[in-house]
Amino acid sequence: MDLVDFGTALHRLRRAAGLNQAELAQRLSVSGSMVSRLESGKTPAPADLVLRMGDCMNLAPLQHQWLRELAAFDRLTRAVQAELPHWDGASKASDWLQASRQTIRFPQSVRKESVDMALK
Repeated sequence: MDLVDFGTALHRLRRAAGLNQAELAQRLSVSGSMVSRLESGKTPAPADLVLRMGDCMNLAPLQHQWLRELAAFDRLTRAVQAELPHWDGASKASDWLQASRQTIRFPQSVRKESVDMALK
């Protein structure tokens, strides 16, 4: 299994669905630059937008659940990182974040041949 973040997962799933960024943006009623920022990790994904992604990309329930969990973890990570300088246990929190990232892996159900081909 591959380690992956929300942006990478969105990119893989979008490509597997046969969509370019502009097409996904149109289906989500957002700008193409928004999709680009989501995939690059520059912008956190709002929960309501992630909910709509399942239908827009025809995701299987497990794929959609995985994408929602990655988005939630990304939002949590950003919130914790924003607070790290203010915590006494900053190094412990930072270690926790790094360890947590190692546990989120690309599920077998998403590792379809089409996804692997899209990454080449």
